[in-house]
Amino acid sequence: MGTLLVGLSFTMGSLQVLKLHGIPYWCFVRWLDLVTYLHHHGHEDKLPWYHGKV
Repeated sequence: MGTLLVGLSFTMGSLQVLKLHGIPYWCFVRWLDLVTYLHHHGHEDKLPWYHGKV
């Protein structure tokens, strides 16, 4: 992937690769971090969890 991005930056320009790949990738990583943080730091008493009891 890195080789592809470097090749595209030589072909299309590094600013274009940043706009088409870098910024969307950064937004996705920030969103994933936020969702993971909220999942692990939620209110345990308000969230239903499966405890293995039937």
